[in-house]
Amino acid sequence: YQSNSVEYLRDEIRNQIGYYCLAQEYGNAPLDEIVELMLEVSLSTKSSMLIAGDHYPIILVKSRFASLTSLHIIYVFSRLKEQVQPISNMHSYLLSTLFRAPTTIDSYYNAKVRHGRAVM
Repeated sequence: YQSNSVEYLRDEIRNQIGYYCLAQEYGNAPLDEIVELMLEVSLSTKSSMLIAGDHYPIILVKSRFASLTSLHIIYVFSRLKEQVQPISNMHSYLLSTLFRAPTTIDSYYNAKVRHGRAVM
């Protein structure tokens, strides 16, 4: 890959997730980790990717990552903040959490709302 096409793709990912708005809240370093992970997925030439012990077709992984928005990134940071167990492999944890974000975000927030109502 040419470096200018990689930089272009990195900028596209930053735009996709609202990097500059999120950076005000979360800082650049954690967002840079996510951007680089998303870039790795985007540039992967493998036919599948290992995520949380399962192999998924790369076309599915790339599709999920292409659908991520700032709301998914906020969700991932919320999950990280709530994590009480030490994370031994941050790369794998982020890969898994980002991959699952589009399919779990609604259930996560609905459960938080139900829990909030039960407490009131």
